[in-house]
This record gives sequence, structure tokens and C-alpha cells, in this order.
Amino acid sequence: MTTSPFGVGAYVLGGEHNPRALVRHADLLAAYADGTMLDRDESREAYLSHFAFGPEIRAHFAANRNSVAGFDDATPARTRGSRPKGGRRCDG
Repeated sequence: MTTSPFGVGAYVLGGEHNPRALVRHADLLAAYADGTMLDRDESREAYLSHFAFGPEIRAHFAANRNSVAGFDDATPARTRGSRPKGGRRCDG
């Protein structure tokens, strides 16, 4: 099995306006999918990012008040909200 370099996800426990945390995306997705979270009596509202990010998201997250908003995986140092042609941007 090949390990993906894109293993970081953004997780929100509670409503969508609660703080984000960076987590191991695949592990948390599997825990919800296989019922582990229910076994732990964890049934609160929660959100896990659709995309998994590379390790460069950590520096962006720390520099942007624990937010993934404006992260551009094609060029992590770009100005918030800008996007190069063909690049992806996260606004969440």
C-alpha cells in the first residue's frame, strides 16, 4: 500500500463556525465510516474537509489564525484569495 503525501485534513467539531483543527484525514474518515466514533459515543455535529492536504498546509494554518481559508496548494505563499490559472484554492 502506498502512503499519500496528502494526509492532512481540516476538522471542525461542532457547528461550522467552530475552530478548525488539522488531523490525519484518512484516519478520521475511517473512524467515522467504520463506526468507531459512534462506539466512542461521539455523535455531535462535525465536519471533515473533502480534500486532504500536503504538509505545507500546517505553515499556512499557523500563519492564518488556524484557518485553511485562502490556502493554494499550487503556490502556498500566494496572497489570500488569489489563484494561479489551473490552481486550486480552499476558502473554508
